[in-house]
Amino acid sequence: MLLNHLLFGLSLDGFEGKNAWTCLAKGVITERELRNLIMAHCATHLARANKSNEPSSNQYVTEMRCDSFDLALFGRKGVIGETDVRDPWERSSDC
Repeated sequence: MLLNHLLFGLSLDGFEGKNAWTCLAKGVITERELRNLIMAHCATHLARANKSNEPSSNQYVTEMRCDSFDLALFGRKGVIGETDVRDPWERSSDC
């Protein structure tokens, strides 16, 4: 249900969905933004279901998890747009 709510706009618990897949197709958001949206909402949903504090992204964002979400969403590694925020392992150490 959560993925249908986020990707395709189906209502969940009385809230209208995000329609993120359409936003991606129209160029409103990037693949990276879509992946991050899904990961963040999954973390929130799981924390709520387990009655625990929501983790910060530093606790669940790893290269392997991001690659897995990319593969599940796009069938390949997501394209990094010019304006996308880089993941910690992609940042240059000489900045």
